[in-house]
Amino acid sequence: MVHAQIAAFGAAIIVVVTVYIAYRRRLACDRKRLLESRNPVPSREFGATHYPADPVRAEIASFILLKFEELTAYDFKGALPEDRIVDDLRVDELDSLATVEIIQDVEVRFGIKVTDTEAAATQTLNDFIELVAVKRGGG
Repeated sequence: MVHAQIAAFGAAIIVVVTVYIAYRRRLACDRKRLLESRNPVPSREFGATHYPADPVRAEIASFILLKFEELTAYDFKGALPEDRIVDDLRVDELDSLATVEIIQDVEVRFGIKVTDTEAAATQTLNDFIELVAVKRGGG
């Protein structure tokens, strides 16, 4: 009886891991398909391309996108400011430690403080860029 339960538990673990792997692959394919359908603007040029009249926002934008690339090891060439960080760019795998690291890096780089409430309200890249710009005094 115990051996059957152990075998059933082992099989259940295999199924869960397989489903998780398939889910992660689907997310990666969705992100890749979305980004490849767009103009391939490299992350280093993201800010200058999307905020050409505002050097402050341009600097913030490129910094943030490069941080996402650094922590996820994904290429976000083709991202747009209106992309939702989780739903479009599929960076929902960022754990809370990575999220804290991104926020801390932004705080240090731009001399600001981002509250947990403000961070939680950030849905798109532009939301994050605007939050940093406003806090930095670039309203």
